[in-house]
Amino acid sequence: MMCDLAELILAEHRTIRACFSTLSQQGTDLRAAAAAVTWRSLAPLLDRHTQAEEEIIHPVLWALAPELSTAVLDAIADHGDIRETASEIDLQPTGSPAWRRAVTGLQRITLGHLTWEEEVVLPALCRSASPAARRKLGQQWTAFTGARAADARGLRISRTLSIVQDDGRRFHAR
Repeated sequence: MMCDLAELILAEHRTIRACFSTLSQQGTDLRAAAAAVTWRSLAPLLDRHTQAEEEIIHPVLWALAPELSTAVLDAIADHGDIRETASEIDLQPTGSPAWRRAVTGLQRITLGHLTWEEEVVLPALCRSASPAARRKLGQQWTAFTGARAADARGLRISRTLSIVQDDGRRFHAR
């Protein structure tokens, strides 16, 4: 079944919001392991989502809705803030006060960005692109995010395999 790009984006937004909600409930040190699992799901999703927007949506908006050019530049800046804050999170011990502050900051930035997309970008996309074009863009989105997810899984496997020593000792980098 071919999905409209707007439907795919809204589905990812729901998943992102659910992950942040889960992280909010896992705030204590006692739940650090659960928070780490949630973060390991959310971080690559945010990365794929922002990359897909930049590769697929932004060029369409530049072409079909030039009145949004300033907004697209703002979105790119938001993506930079999201990536920078996600990197800060990765540097902190999971569940620590610094980690929680960074997660809270990322949640604020990301949820504001998602709301803006839903109120400005997706309506402009739906006005500017035909249903057939949105389905084609949906195919591109699915292929792009699927390839990025597969790359990430392959990278994790490669990292694990690359640290198996000649003498058979295995070191895990997770």
